Amino acid sequence: MRRRLNLLDTLLRPGGLGDCLVNAQEIRAIAWQRAAREAISNPDLARLMQHLAGPTDIPLDTPSSPLILTRVRTNKGELRFLSTFTTFGMPLDITVASLRIEHLIPADAHTWQRMKEAYELWSAAGAETAHE
Repeated sequence: MRRRLNLLDTLLRPGGLGDCLVNAQEIRAIAWQRAAREAISNPDLARLMQHLAGPTDIPLDTPSSPLILTRVRTNKGELRFLSTFTTFGMPLDITVASLRIEHLIPADAHTWQRMKEAYELWSAAGAETAHE
């Protein structure tokens, strides 16, 4: 059986998304805290967490915040996003129990400009593909 992509896994695994974050320690600890809370009522998540190495270099009992500054290292410079999660469903609603949407909002003018440029490149590539 093929393993599915998991955000927590790629944040913690060497060579994964976490290695691209300027504030990786902070983001990894926050993600681990949230997952640990959710794992109490989610056996699949609890099993996954048993096989992951959680962050050990910063305290895991720091208070949680609904808004996080996520700093991404890129070849175009550092991108800074305000990050927040939306969770759907009630605890017993199986259809949406594990659905999480992360909202990344550009936190500065540089990031906003890079995102606009990326969108324009993506749009142009899509327009070219549509005409082929």
